[in-house]
Amino acid sequence: MRKKGFSMRKKLISVFLLAGAFSYANVAAADSMALSDGYVLCGAYSGKFTVLIDQHGDAAYRWNHTNLPDSLNGYVVYLLQNGNLLRSSQVNQRTDTIPPGSGPIQGIVEEIDPNGAVIWQYRLANDTFLLHHDMKPLSNGNFIAVAFEAKTIADAKKVGVDTALFPRTNPKILLSERIIEVNPRAEKGEEIVWDWHLWDHITPKNQAAEHPELFNGSAGKPSGNQWVHLNGITICEERDLIVFTSRLFSELFIIDHGTTIQEAAGHIGGKRGKGGDFLYRWGNPTNYDTTATQRINVLHCPTWIPDEYPGGGHILFFHNNMSPTMSSEGLSEVVEIALPLDAEGNFIKSPGVPFGPEEPAWLYAPSDSFYSMAMSSAFRLANGNTLIHEAFPSAGRGGILREVTVDQKLLWKFTMQFGDTGGTRRSSFMPAKVMYYPSNYAGITNLFIKIGKLGSRLPNNRDGVHPRLHFNHANGRLFVDRAAGSEIRLFTLQGKPVAQFRVETERCSFKAGSLPRGLYLVKISPNGRVVTTGAILIR
Repeated sequence: MRKKGFSMRKKLISVFLLAGAFSYANVAAADSMALSDGYVLCGAYSGKFTVLIDQHGDAAYRWNHTNLPDSLNGYVVYLLQNGNLLRSSQVNQRTDTIPPGSGPIQGIVEEIDPNGAVIWQYRLANDTFLLHHDMKPLSNGNFIAVAFEAKTIADAKKVGVDTALFPRTNPKILLSERIIEVNPRAEKGEEIVWDWHLWDHITPKNQAAEHPELFNGSAGKPSGNQWVHLNGITICEERDLIVFTSRLFSELFIIDHGTTIQEAAGHIGGKRGKGGDFLYRWGNPTNYDTTATQRINVLHCPTWIPDEYPGGGHILFFHNNMSPTMSSEGLSEVVEIALPLDAEGNFIKSPGVPFGPEEPAWLYAPSDSFYSMAMSSAFRLANGNTLIHEAFPSAGRGGILREVTVDQKLLWKFTMQFGDTGGTRRSSFMPAKVMYYPSNYAGITNLFIKIGKLGSRLPNNRDGVHPRLHFNHANGRLFVDRAAGSEIRLFTLQGKPVAQFRVETERCSFKAGSLPRGLYLVKISPNGRVVTTGAILIR
């Protein structure tokens, strides 16, 4: 299954902030974090705080949840474009029908501002459904989330699910899966605006080979009451496609989000004409009774690589590899696959053979010291590197973050250790999943504005002597004070020059409103000397 990946690219120069200054440098060696760009957001499951980690592995900001009734974190957190936190948390009681041990338990999704105030809260935890694992915010302000759906033996007989899959203990419940889209600001009872149920897309075992678009009602080995254990979800909004992964089936699936609720329950309609049936699946073709070899054993965190990034349009995921036979070294992997699409964007599959591709487009497969038995994440960066998070490394000292190049060169590795919210003691920190945000993401800018960490002035030029820059948001002009005889250059956070000014007087201004909103690094060279300064916000 090994494949070395793309050809060698020229060495990239990284740009990162240093205490209000910036410099050009190669990324630091292992055990010293220096992320090429951006921030990492995470909150450990059952922990009581969420932390935004900066380019050097330090906490750029921390949300304390101890004062909330639902103080225990759920599986994942996101930073919204407005600078607020979208957080999943755990209900403070279990339901009668959803058995204990069905986890990760959540039940609540809420938006929280930087001061810890809850803007809104959505709760789904009853005798039939329970929010669990992953969710994802959408650009329209809604979010998609996964939920357990309790089914009885009588329910199973109606759709062709093998009753032998049910646990022998009471209650005799099998947990299927449901995916919902929620409008958290809608009137009570009208929040769910889109709904998909796995139970609507079942086929008996003897028809599974002819219907890979359906779920084999006899496949799998349940863990307690959990049949599928849907552990990761994301969406490509441009294509209106949802991808999700199953730990127990070791497979990823794609369905059409461009359906009505009625179409999602059937087999026709929607943007692809297939209703809510699977459009694509990959990782374990034995689930639909083919003779092909299983490729994956336990996977997490599928991500859609943005079209403008290297590998754009591909899917990236963390392969835990709970079975050493899946790879020659018995280690975990990060896998990138290219989706088999025709010119119209439809998925290609030949009769009698599993969905392609046969081999990954790229694979991170180091020869040693890379293994996580559960959870974990991976994200492609704009420069072509990949950020990888090992949730439960074999060392057990805390989660590990690393950045690697396309040719698998390790740029840095960082063990996550953060103290509890009430103290400074650093201890192992093992989030189930992390999120990555580039420095120019609007949510980063808006968070820093809200907490007063970022203003329009350079942070190290407040003594009345050094040059000062100020961006006037009303007229889109950049004002410069105390910089006569200086050259001023602006760069993106990736080091790309975007503007250059020559200052001849003590106070002057330049039109900068044409620059896209975001953070820019500023370099001032007064009187022939090179002075590295900080960053300025244009919004």
